[in-house]
Amino acid sequence: LHIARKESQASTAKEQGPLPPPPSLGTVKTHPGIATGRMGMELRSMPGTCFTAVLGAMLLASYAESIELKFDSSNLLANNLGGKGPVFTDDPMILYGDVAEFEGKMLALRVTNKSEYSVANSAFNGLSGMFGEINVQSASSVDLTFCLLDQDTMDPVAVDHFDFTFVDLDTGNNHQRVEEVVASGFVGDFTLMENDLLITDVGDIQRSYKATVVGTLVDNPTDPMALTNAQMRKAFTLMFMGTPCFDVTFLVSGPANFFGRNFLFAGSSILVEPLCKDICTGEPEDMSCSCSNFCMEMGTCCPDFGEFCLPVPENEEQTEVVSIFGLPEGTDACMFPGITCDVLTGSIVGLDVLTILENGGTLGGDGMRKLQGLEGVDTAPTVDITFDEFLE
Repeated sequence: LHIARKESQASTAKEQGPLPPPPSLGTVKTHPGIATGRMGMELRSMPGTCFTAVLGAMLLASYAESIELKFDSSNLLANNLGGKGPVFTDDPMILYGDVAEFEGKMLALRVTNKSEYSVANSAFNGLSGMFGEINVQSASSVDLTFCLLDQDTMDPVAVDHFDFTFVDLDTGNNHQRVEEVVASGFVGDFTLMENDLLITDVGDIQRSYKATVVGTLVDNPTDPMALTNAQMRKAFTLMFMGTPCFDVTFLVSGPANFFGRNFLFAGSSILVEPLCKDICTGEPEDMSCSCSNFCMEMGTCCPDFGEFCLPVPENEEQTEVVSIFGLPEGTDACMFPGITCDVLTGSIVGLDVLTILENGGTLGGDGMRKLQGLEGVDTAPTVDITFDEFLE
């Protein structure tokens, strides 16, 4: 399962085309005003799996029993990954204590290496504000295993659901020292639809996320729940269900240097919020919710498993657009064909005027004057014509 959120700004990054959903997925509802390839939500099955109604039901239930991993409240119980320091007297691992609470127990997160680990500067390893951090020497790779443990017994703990986020995937100057993460064992991932990552499936069970843009210190994130659009474009969140451990490979291309590259990770992120928090259930005769924007039907029949809802905030722009095009009072602008909203802010980010007019909208002289007063809106007969070109 791959879920991608639409960003309001135009993309400058190259992204892989979406894979067609399997027949068992059922119907995918999307905003009528967004053309194919510009959907606000994209679904794709995980390598080696098929998205089924059963998985949909499990996914819905898992969010009621999820745990939240927090590194800002964590403490380092060991910091000596691969025996490379910086605390050489610790066991050869990084052990993050107090990362989450589950059934009254505190959980720790253990990171160990399965292959040779080359580090440029192990002083970077451990914690960095609200993130975990691991330094990897350029022109090298390392296979790692992350495991959730009972902090008292150090036994693995399989929780119903948790999210894990990787941020700030970028490259060094001249697109050298490219960062890449290859992950497996997850159920689905979350990204922006228009992102700065090259995402490819590796074999049957792995997925690769590779940086494509040069990074700087000033664009480093500080809070996974407050990422800017630019930071979200370089991030992805993995969704795990019923597993205590997962494998990740960190890769950095050459040439080697003194600093290497730092990989930052956290629990959940803004890429998931509020996507997976408004889950509505009900019987076919009495659905307990309706979605104001994008809906994803779980399985072959939505009432069987409930709706995955992504509500869009209301704002004055939506009311203004309804007035400009003479739509009936109370019309949900973000659901009207030809009108595209930013799912995070509710702002109008696109107007396909011909589609709006074809579906009952009108545009008189007063409406045209109001339309010219809307700033930052891409208004066009087609999505490839700019607002100014349309007015001309």
